[in-house]
Amino acid sequence: MTNNKLLSTSLELIENDFFNTLSVSVVIWKNDKNYTIQAISKNITKILGFSQKDFINKKTIYSNLIHPDDLDRILNEVKKNVNEKKADFIHEAYRILNSEGIYKWIKIVVTIIYEEDNVSHFIGYLSDCTLEKEILIEKEKVTQRFENMFYNHDAMMLLIDPDTTEIINANKKAIEFYGYSSEEFIKLKVTDINQLSKEEILIISSHVKTYKSNKFQFSHKLKNGEIKKVEVHSSPIETDDGIVLFSIIEDISNASKIKEQLEKNLIYNKTLIDNL
Repeated sequence: MTNNKLLSTSLELIENDFFNTLSVSVVIWKNDKNYTIQAISKNITKILGFSQKDFINKKTIYSNLIHPDDLDRILNEVKKNVNEKKADFIHEAYRILNSEGIYKWIKIVVTIIYEEDNVSHFIGYLSDCTLEKEILIEKEKVTQRFENMFYNHDAMMLLIDPDTTEIINANKKAIEFYGYSSEEFIKLKVTDINQLSKEEILIISSHVKTYKSNKFQFSHKLKNGEIKKVEVHSSPIETDDGIVLFSIIEDISNASKIKEQLEKNLIYNKTLIDNL
């Protein structure tokens, strides 16, 4: 479709009654200093609350509604794509003020209209992505809180891929305990520290994934070759990349030694009594 045809088709959409029942609005901007709106569909009211006439009569200036923290990014994206002679691009999400004084998140697919080598217009297809963006922001906050808790917690913690036994991440306490650097640690697999066979570890991982069990005692090898007795509490966590195992590790070497010594003493004392 030629640029002139695309422009005329967009103008037709703007006046189409059925299109104006949809949740995507069409805006045509001139490529001038202020990116003046030439035409805008009536359903912009569904997204921003302002009427079509508010924009056409310049009662409302679109660029004045963009959040100050987003405006430079938006302008730079336009300049970048124009300089690269792109046919279209996407403004992923930015905040814009609606008629009630509330910032909404907007996503725009932009088509650049050229006349010979010069840009004459921009056609934007606007949609409200507020709910999607707010969910993403909340998810990022939860992830950040988990990461802060994970890295700075006093307990040793690991994130493990249950299918490959790869160690995805380790917190400061775990790094200190095992004696590896953080760079070394994330190159390891559980099979590098756990004294069980890979087959046994995979069976245990499958039990954790299916909530059959989550508490274990293992012998773990440190970087210096020392063997430590540990107790591991492991739980499956759903992530965008699949299930990972969140493991909390406790060094019980000393407690285990004390228990062994007590058991030896009991056997010794029992033997003495039996021989009286």
